[in-house]
Amino acid sequence: MLSHDTLMNVVKTNFALVYHHGWSHSDIDNMIPWYRQTQIDLLAAHLKKVEEDTRDRQLQERRMNAR
Repeated sequence: MLSHDTLMNVVKTNFALVYHHGWSHSDIDNMIPWYRQTQIDLLAAHLKKVEEDTRDRQLQERRMNAR
């Protein structure tokens, strides 16, 4: 656990990784802290990109349907 993480933040993050992204508890627990944080940062960036792409696609569909 990184020093700036609260226990609640670690538990919530682990829950999301296990139940929403299919990671195993043992994989998460055995990660070196900096590697764990790097993986979480990469996942967050990926999810943000997916969200932006979805929003852009929906906006484009709305514009096409408005014509």
